[in-house]
Amino acid sequence: MKIRVILCSILLGLSRCISGVHDDVRNEDILKEAQKLSYPLYEEGITSHDGSISSLLTAIQSLPDNNEHTLSSPITISGIVTIPSHFAFTIDNNICSNPPSPEIYLRSFVLQDQSGGILVAYGLHPADTNVANSSSMKYFANAQYHGLAVFGDVLQITVTKARRYGNATHFVPVATDFSNPQVLQHRQPVRYQLQAGPFSRGQDLYRMRQITGFVTLSPTYKETPCTTGPYRFQPDHQQAYWGILCVGALNWQDAQNCTGSKIAYRFKLSYNLGAGTLSGFDIDNMFSYNLAEGAYVRLRGPVIVPTFAGPDSELTLLLDQKHQIETLKPP
Repeated sequence: MKIRVILCSILLGLSRCISGVHDDVRNEDILKEAQKLSYPLYEEGITSHDGSISSLLTAIQSLPDNNEHTLSSPITISGIVTIPSHFAFTIDNNICSNPPSPEIYLRSFVLQDQSGGILVAYGLHPADTNVANSSSMKYFANAQYHGLAVFGDVLQITVTKARRYGNATHFVPVATDFSNPQVLQHRQPVRYQLQAGPFSRGQDLYRMRQITGFVTLSPTYKETPCTTGPYRFQPDHQQAYWGILCVGALNWQDAQNCTGSKIAYRFKLSYNLGAGTLSGFDIDNMFSYNLAEGAYVRLRGPVIVPTFAGPDSELTLLLDQKHQIETLKPP
């Protein structure tokens, strides 16, 4: 154990060697702490933390094209972690070419403050081994830590590189390199807002939203990567699972025609859930879900664009953790 701690200190810095140091403890720790009422997982409301994410979003919006750029001045931001490190994001404009040449970030995470949210691409795989780039978070000694961003922690980073990912009409901001990660607060409740209308980029991208309704398309459906556009939130171009939730229906029969005042929302399982069982699982009574067609569920998560240059109609609720899904009794 002493050897492990010493290595962690050398390679990652003491501020990042948080308790656990395990690759797979993030779900287990969150659930155990919630069961003990150590802290509430979620609270309805607006995130009060001001971490200057808006300044980064403004800087990214002014970048000239889709390529990665070094910011003229590094921008220090902080935000609450709403999706912890260890979910996959792929950067590749030619994903359908043969062979594709992607950049795969296996430990990406989402930060949110009161002004907005940002996707941080982290954990390049395979990592950069050029010693001349040892200050980069893409360098192998810096890109290997699975638990860098822990759910509910307020994390501060200094963003050095970013890209406006997409085209001139539809793009998403992505931080692609950073330095000096530091946890400012531990285990804060993640705040969410009830979704009242269709998702929109300006209001909802990367922010926590809650929707409740009937599953009209169970996430047994696998998306096809090259039909309507390359998908981005799976490692190495694996097909992912996505479904549809009808919000506003009076009952299951009413949900069959999800139009008018009823709204159909897309939701997607990240690799962490999609690789597991889809029929449902139970951890005590308060942590269970079943995403079978007809199930009445409550979902909480950040809103993403799952395709390159995807329009607002493709905005999707990302499910990465088991506690984001609750099975409810139908009204």
